[in-house]
Amino acid sequence: MTQRDKLGSDLEYVRSVVDDAEAASSPPAIYWLWAAISLVGFSLYDHDPRIGGLFWSIAGPLGSIASFALGWAWSRKHGQSSMQVARDHALHWIGMLAAIFLAVALAVRGVIGEEGLARVILLILAFGYYTAGIYLVRRMLWIGVLLAGCFVAMLFMDGLGWTFVGILLALSLVLSSLLGRRVRRAQR
Repeated sequence: MTQRDKLGSDLEYVRSVVDDAEAASSPPAIYWLWAAISLVGFSLYDHDPRIGGLFWSIAGPLGSIASFALGWAWSRKHGQSSMQVARDHALHWIGMLAAIFLAVALAVRGVIGEEGLARVILLILAFGYYTAGIYLVRRMLWIGVLLAGCFVAMLFMDGLGWTFVGILLALSLVLSSLLGRRVRRAQR
């Protein structure tokens, strides 16, 4: 192998590592985890808002911890060692979780009721996914837009509205994970 061939081979390897690192920005398992949590959590609001709230108070933080662990393992597997990227993801999602906890304080203080709290949380989720789509993973942008549409629809819906929100969010997360997988394959 000539020096030129070796250099070409080395550059091709570096390019493949960079492409994999860029394409592998978020593990599909996180999308599936939140699809399952969202489907159950939102559906519970239609049946018993207090159980729904209890579910989210446990599943939200535990799902966040699981997401960070899955993201960490994924980034290590794909050669992403950028602490800045990890920090950006952590700060974004922790900020969203903090906003939700602060919204819960409004309900605890009696400023808003349970139904109002659920809608405020949906608005926070819409904004969180939308901004994640701008700064972190582009395919989350449309999930944020979808959730904003759900927020508007929920202003006029009763009945099984929360179940439909859960179904739409779960389907959008699963679809997004599948689209992300397709993008990674195309880049290889």
